[in-house]
Parts: sequence; C-alpha cells; structure tokens
Amino acid sequence: MEYTPIHENYIKILNSTIDSKIIAIYSDDLVKNFYLDFANNFKLYESENSETVEILYGFIDFQKFKNQMLEFKTGGVDYKPSQIKKVNYS
Repeated sequence: MEYTPIHENYIKILNSTIDSKIIAIYSDDLVKNFYLDFANNFKLYESENSETVEILYGFIDFQKFKNQMLEFKTGGVDYKPSQIKKVNYS
C-alpha cells in the first residue's frame, strides 16, 4: 500500500516531535501521570474536546490517516487550525 510506509514514518516523526516538546517543558513524572490520567479518564477528555481527541486518533489510525491524506491531496478539506479547541488540563 502506498500510504503504509508514509504513515509509519509519520508516526515516528510525530512521536519524536511530541516527546521532544513535552520533555522540554514537563518532568517525567508529570508526563507519566498525564498519560495514566488520560487513559483512566478518556471519556472525560473526549467529552471536553472531542475534535482534538479525534484529530489525535486520526494521526495513528491508518485508515483515518489515509482518508485525511486523500482529502488533502484532492483539496476536499477546508481545515483551519483556529477551529481546534484549546483546553487547559493542568
């Protein structure tokens, strides 16, 4: 499949970028606690900001990723970064 290697590399780059940004700002304990809290309270996070959760899962779900890339490629998406809700979970 044409998009499989692209998706695999994309996830590696995304993980690396996110990790480097998080590590620069937050301690390991805070990051671990957030991940545990996110896993344990997923429904709460999703209910407060479902669009962001869907976008994040879209990054790692191959079929969603492929569909998004096809939409971007054909110009079928009118995406504006300002449409993403910002929520403070601290």
